[in-house]
Amino acid sequence: KDPRTLTATTQTSQTSQTSQTSISNVLVGEVWFFSGQSNCGVPIMGDNPHYRERYGAMRAQITDRPHVRLAYWARHSMALEPLERTETPVKWYPLNPRSLAKDPWATSSIAFHFALELYAAIDVPVGVLQHFWGGVGIDSWIPREGYAKHPELAYEMNLKRYPKDAYKPELFERANRVAAKEAR
Repeated sequence: KDPRTLTATTQTSQTSQTSQTSISNVLVGEVWFFSGQSNCGVPIMGDNPHYRERYGAMRAQITDRPHVRLAYWARHSMALEPLERTETPVKWYPLNPRSLAKDPWATSSIAFHFALELYAAIDVPVGVLQHFWGGVGIDSWIPREGYAKHPELAYEMNLKRYPKDAYKPELFERANRVAAKEAR
């Protein structure tokens, strides 16, 4: 691990001791995963007056916080076990009018306000990775260890115990194909 101190100045970071690959414009601070069903993804602004924040366009035009970064991970796929890597690239963007105008649907209104409030409260760089999937229950986002820490949730934890051979891979493959088609 590369322990770093919190910093509001951008850095260039080398990806490993032997690699020549470097990443620039890196901030070190808080990173939050913001996820949920489709209602969590109501955009800060957009052309549908019934599915956007009422004053979001105005807020997006006046908000310039270079130390707050957002990212949107659009890929919907399922896996039986947590993945270490994803093939889907994730691009971080600063919270400013230019980046918000490029893809207004990629910024959740709730994530937008959460990131601003958190940054105002702790005064360190904040990154929020957003991912929304309509119709998915919260239990699918909770690791088993999360249930194990709370005895009152033993019933829910036991519901998740399925033998691996009970899963039918063809169902996951079909669901992944449908999700990929919807993402296009």
